[in-house]
Amino acid sequence: MLCAYPAGILSDYVGRRTMITISCAGIISVYFLFIYVHNMSNITYVGVYYGAMNGMFLSVDYALAIDCLPSREQSARWLAIWGIASFIGTSIGPTMFALILHFAPESADGATAQSGYTQMLLIGAFWMVLCAAGLVLVRPKRLGANTE
Repeated sequence: MLCAYPAGILSDYVGRRTMITISCAGIISVYFLFIYVHNMSNITYVGVYYGAMNGMFLSVDYALAIDCLPSREQSARWLAIWGIASFIGTSIGPTMFALILHFAPESADGATAQSGYTQMLLIGAFWMVLCAAGLVLVRPKRLGANTE
């Protein structure tokens, strides 16, 4: 909440796609940090940073979705479709990551080796790169919207 509200206001000035791109870059950096940072206090700081970037992403993402509605008269219908598409993505990711961790090599004590987590985080970073790249295709309908 500490980052979501200011990010929403800032997106009115610098553009929604710019703010989403910044948050995607931040989330990608978190994924790489989680690969290399193993100290619990540092992981806590990285987790707080992730929360800030994710809050920025989600708040501005919703605003951009509303800016892209093809019709104000049928906004509930279009937001429902957008919500279903979002739910599908958030369902596939954990399932895919569970399979990666399940089939990852185990260490001598039977725990999942770091390689499974590294693969999972690299795939997450790849999807965030695709998310940021896909913003090129987004064309908001709202007149006067600053979306650059």
